[in-house]
Amino acid sequence: MTSPRAGASPTHAAVRVPDLVNRDRAQVYALMRRDNLYFTTRGPGSATGTWTRVVAQSPRPGTVVPWHASLVLTTTTASAVATTASTGHTAAVAVTRAAPSRVGVATWYRYIPGQCATSYLPMGTVITVQDLSSGVTLHCVVTDRQEVAPGRVVDLSRQQFRALAPLWRGVVRVRVSW
Repeated sequence: MTSPRAGASPTHAAVRVPDLVNRDRAQVYALMRRDNLYFTTRGPGSATGTWTRVVAQSPRPGTVVPWHASLVLTTTTASAVATTASTGHTAAVAVTRAAPSRVGVATWYRYIPGQCATSYLPMGTVITVQDLSSGVTLHCVVTDRQEVAPGRVVDLSRQQFRALAPLWRGVVRVRVSW
């Protein structure tokens, strides 16, 4: 822990990012609560909250961040246990799965750049949006809810939509993965 900012109470101090790699859900929640930090997850199990272990994190451990900063954790859902024949040792091997995805239409609305809306993913989920016709890819964080409409998978900010297609098109066919 670092010393608090001038005029701030000790609970509002800057904190060092803990090392969360190879920690399970319970350990991550305890450390985040202890240091007053938030986190979002991406990777297998992040959308459904069934992840079991952290495999990467940003920012790096030891980085000093403000109180209530948000970290991005890459997670995995399961570990396969393998026993080597020669030594008899048990080793955990991470099982990676293809990222879940949906294909449909993206639209735009006046919103904060870097943030987007879906009707089916939890708030804070980092998603990847790929234009199926051009292959252009962008990332955004789900911070809003969209109205449920057949075939519509994401609402992007104007700036993000403009990276995929001209605004006058109104819609673009995309793949959303998380």
